[in-house]
Formats: sequence, structure tokens, C-alpha cells
Amino acid sequence: MTKLDEYRIEIDEIDREIVQLFEKRMETVLKVANYKKENGMEVLQSSREEVVLQKAVANLKDKKYEDDIREVFELLMRLSRNSQKKELGL
Repeated sequence: MTKLDEYRIEIDEIDREIVQLFEKRMETVLKVANYKKENGMEVLQSSREEVVLQKAVANLKDKKYEDDIREVFELLMRLSRNSQKKELGL
């Protein structure tokens, strides 16, 4: 096995973990959607989204990935909003 093969195996394992965490996040997003519905809240919470982005950047060890992690979390939040809207029939 080459080093490249070893790296790819490692990436495959990381990807599996990412998928599991994504599913867990989206399941929680649906709980949030139902809470918002029960409490007459809007799906989009701009102030919360900015806090999520700030936390993501703060959690980085290597700040050279700041733009990338912001992009990842912006996508995650967009997908989360879309999922909430579907759940609420919007």
C-alpha cells in the first residue's frame, strides 16, 4: 500500500464521520424547526447565523482555513434553513 492509499483511507474515514455528523445536525435542525413553529418564530435567524460563523472560525486551529470554514458553515446553514422550510411546509 502506498502513502497515497493510506491518505485516501484516512480521508474515507473522515468523510464517513462527516456524513454521520451531518445527519445528526439535520435531525436536530428539524427539532429546531418544530420549536420555531410552536413559538411563532421565523426560520431565518440572522443574528444566530453570525454567531455560528464566529464560533466556527474561533474553533479553527489553523486560521488559514477561515474563508473555507465560513463557506462550509454558510452552506450548512442554507441547507438547514431549506430543511426547516420543508418541515414547516413553507
